Amino acid sequence: AIAAYTEASSLTSIDNELGQYHEKLNSLLAEPNMTYGFLTVDCSPIKSWLKEQLEQVIQRLTNLLTRKAKGELYALRDFFESSFKELAETPTDLVSLRKHVQLLEKLKAQRDSLGGRFEPIKEMFAILERHEVPPEDKDVLLLNELPKELARFEQALLDKDGSLVAVKAQMKDGLELSVKEFGKRVDAFRDAFLKQRPDKDYEPDQLPEAIKLADRFRKEVQGLREDEARLQSGLEIFKVPQTVYKDLATTEKELNDLDFLLGLRVEWQRTYDGFKTGKFASLVVALMEEAVRGCLRQLSTKRRDCEEWDLYKGLRARLTGFQKTMPLITDLRSRHMRERHWAKIKGATKQFDETADSFTLETVFEIKLNEHTELIQAVVQEAVEEAEIEDGIRDIKKVWDAMCYALILHKESKEPLPAAGPPPARRFALGKGGVDDVYENIDNHLVKLSGMKGSRFLKTFAVEVEYWETMLATIQQVTDKLIQVQKAWAYLESIFGAGDEMKAQLQAEATKFAMVNGQWIAITNHFFHTPNVVQGITAKPDLGITLTEMQENLDRIRKNLQDFLDKK
Repeated sequence: AIAAYTEASSLTSIDNELGQYHEKLNSLLAEPNMTYGFLTVDCSPIKSWLKEQLEQVIQRLTNLLTRKAKGELYALRDFFESSFKELAETPTDLVSLRKHVQLLEKLKAQRDSLGGRFEPIKEMFAILERHEVPPEDKDVLLLNELPKELARFEQALLDKDGSLVAVKAQMKDGLELSVKEFGKRVDAFRDAFLKQRPDKDYEPDQLPEAIKLADRFRKEVQGLREDEARLQSGLEIFKVPQTVYKDLATTEKELNDLDFLLGLRVEWQRTYDGFKTGKFASLVVALMEEAVRGCLRQLSTKRRDCEEWDLYKGLRARLTGFQKTMPLITDLRSRHMRERHWAKIKGATKQFDETADSFTLETVFEIKLNEHTELIQAVVQEAVEEAEIEDGIRDIKKVWDAMCYALILHKESKEPLPAAGPPPARRFALGKGGVDDVYENIDNHLVKLSGMKGSRFLKTFAVEVEYWETMLATIQQVTDKLIQVQKAWAYLESIFGAGDEMKAQLQAEATKFAMVNGQWIAITNHFFHTPNVVQGITAKPDLGITLTEMQENLDRIRKNLQDFLDKK
């Protein structure tokens, strides 16, 4: 039951509980021993235990009440003592004056409730006395002094009110003077700031000093703001409207802008230093472009407020200048650049080794390549155009490196082709598919070569283009004659190869055909062992003449054959 009581428990409930426990204790003590016939029951042990328990409960309740009564009594005593001590002090400045005014207002608000705290304390001590716990003499003395202390407290409030009136009058004059002096300090600080404001276009080695100067101004502003806060505190005491120092606010904003711009300048310098010392061939232009765009985006947020500052203008010039070099860097890193192209650039600038690790972005600016943008653009354009021609020639060569005549055995002979070595008197013919591919690629590549010859950058590859034009014309001429000869040869071979009758009647023509037939077998066997078209034709430079002579002989044989047949 005792656990349910706390310091906040009501006095009535505690008083009632104490009365009930005292009644139970008195009833227990009056209870006699019980006699049943010849037996007498001695209840002393149980009564003793119950008495002890009841006395402990009573003791705990009275201790709780004593603690509560003394706590309230001594809290009031401490309140009065601390209040008298604080009220006796005299304010020495605006800060302490504000504290004294606030103290007086707080104590006045508490004054009316103090008297109402006396009666509950008296009642607690009365309850304790009723339950045989008399108060100590010092507590009685302190309790009796409460009304006097309250009267003394009220008088102290009146005295404090009067003293503060005099102090306020004295300090108000000083405050007004301090406000005027503070305004002059703000004006002087603003003038000094405008004269020394670190908003110049600083070189990298000057940035630390500029940042240090901005930090110094920042500390001065903080000091002024602290002094302003003290003055504003005094103005509130006298209900004087607070002064707004626009110049101080403007300076704070400009310092924030300076911190931002100087920080961005340092950040860009660090980024640029990382780029400029890296090997030029390893630069990642996309990362460089993103870095400069990011800085420009941040810088643009300060355009409205800072665009007249040299710091802003200089940083923007650096960023935009670097951004304008991106196409130049991209051009110089073109994969189409060859030694001959670099030589043209070096001829107009200083000598450098573009393949060396020491050739960096910093080198580009040191030798002022950025001042030869037009030349570099023209050289790179030339390199790109030449690369197209070079790639085109490479593609043509690749096709003709793999291009072969498709040879088949004449009259679909089932004899197996030899694995190696010249076939013994084997007769081959050109397959149609192989010839179609040859003609198709000749047409396509002649068109490409014609386009290359129309380029103003042909000079470097003029010999190769001329070679392939001549070669393709030769291939076309030889292929045409091969087809023509093959057609005439196949016709006559079907006549002279059918039996000996025709050979006997046209002995001269048969002898000539045998010669042509041998030539045809030699040519087709040559292409069998050297199937590549270009290699096969190149290996026989007189092949065109030979085929022309073969065609002429075949034409005469055919004419004589026709004349012979017409006579029959």
